[in-house]
Amino acid sequence: MESLLRSALKVGAFCFLLFAFASDSAPVLASHAKKTHRRRTVSRTITPGKSVGEIKLGSNGDLPPKSLGASVNSEGAAGHIWETFKWNRGALDLYSVLAADGPHRVRQIRTTSALLHTRGGVAAGKPLSLIRRQFPHLTRIATYVSSRFKKRTVLYDDVKHGIAFEVARGRGRHVNSANRCLSILVHTPGKRADQQVLSPVNYPPKQ
Repeated sequence: MESLLRSALKVGAFCFLLFAFASDSAPVLASHAKKTHRRRTVSRTITPGKSVGEIKLGSNGDLPPKSLGASVNSEGAAGHIWETFKWNRGALDLYSVLAADGPHRVRQIRTTSALLHTRGGVAAGKPLSLIRRQFPHLTRIATYVSSRFKKRTVLYDDVKHGIAFEVARGRGRHVNSANRCLSILVHTPGKRADQQVLSPVNYPPKQ
């Protein structure tokens, strides 16, 4: 009797499974999809005449991105301010001018970080030869001893597109194509980088 009952149960279970697979209302096993979280990555692209990473020309200089932290140096005069922030193994300078609508607006951005680069790969530390290939309309606009780098420096500017480069001059009288870029400066297109109340040539000031 017990063996007959077991057989009946097995047959019943088989019939139920057969019916379930054949039926439109067959049970569906729930799949547990893994949740993926996309981490927001901060832009490292330098765009001539527009931006350095997430910082844009014309943005509010009084409210810099929180990711920059507190400034480590600043200098101001008549509504014009330079501020320096430590960022990605380098320095980032913001030049802001008091606007008619109230806040200071970012007019120039300079970086010494090798992690920030143009779309073609130009960054601090790259040779002048690479810069010239990407920006063939550079003009040499200033030569000076940089207080930041403690060396003779030449400022090249692509005025039309709004991007300038500080390049180490070296010992020779002329700048060699192998001389390295010290910093990249993004500014308003059509205006020379050194034509400001507070020129980047003199900032940061000598300590």
